Amino acid sequence: MLKRNGIPPAKERSSKNVWSKFLQDHWPHLYAIDFATFEIPGDKRTYRCHALYAMKLSTREVKLLGVCSQANGRWTAQLARNECDEDGFFAGAKMIIMDRDPMFRGKFRTVLESSGIAVKLLPPKSPNLNAYMERFIGTVRREVCRNYIPLGEDRLRIRLEQHVEYYNRERTHQGLNGKIPDESLNFETAGNEGVIKRKSRLGNLLNYYYRDVA
Repeated sequence: MLKRNGIPPAKERSSKNVWSKFLQDHWPHLYAIDFATFEIPGDKRTYRCHALYAMKLSTREVKLLGVCSQANGRWTAQLARNECDEDGFFAGAKMIIMDRDPMFRGKFRTVLESSGIAVKLLPPKSPNLNAYMERFIGTVRREVCRNYIPLGEDRLRIRLEQHVEYYNRERTHQGLNGKIPDESLNFETAGNEGVIKRKSRLGNLLNYYYRDVA
């Protein structure tokens, strides 16, 4: 039975089924998705708002797919349809890592698989296997939600969109050797010429420093 299903003997499993090898084999076309949740104050109590993110692991480029306070399977399925066309974020994806959230079941997986994208489900309680995305969610909480209470879904969406723009186009990444995910904006600085300027977002919470050589 094991042989019929492509599972090697127990002694060989530890050497062949290695997660790092799986990542290496699929790296150029491997994506990951996950939810970030936020509490928003309402009239009588707080309510939960979901933000769905997707990441291309090889470049660390991130996209905020949607923000919704009443997220369900139909909502996530529609977001998947939006990103699976030729101009969508998943255009180059062949496999997507995701956890076992109920909103990733049914129509959501069907949309991905019908577009030729394989779904890689993580084992229960294994956030370490989606480490890049989990680290990004932590970054959102530290850089965007520090000392901030979102007073509505629209305000939260604007704040998260600003952070994604900063993350992809201005923030350097140690894992990319000091570069930024948008490769078209990476450049080599020539000496120490030019005046240092600052570009700020979210009330000086996010800052980008650059040299104006013009």
